Amino acid sequence: MLNRYIVMLNNDVPDSDVDKIIADIQSAGGKLAHRYRNALQGFSAAIPESHLRVLQDSCKAGDSKIAHIEPVIEMGIDS
Repeated sequence: MLNRYIVMLNNDVPDSDVDKIIADIQSAGGKLAHRYRNALQGFSAAIPESHLRVLQDSCKAGDSKIAHIEPVIEMGIDS
């Protein structure tokens, strides 16, 4: 199953590195939803669980590219 996540990158990550991270996610079966370039550097994507673990391990190992990975949580207002 593909869950959606927001992957926030550090501001100094070159576009070529962002392109590579996104390409790796797509190669693993993920789907890019949106790329953020203004308010923050990063993207939202549906990411396979196996590749999410790769990204999380990279983040925990002190990878200077990935700042945070957060699940997308949809919220609504009940009346």
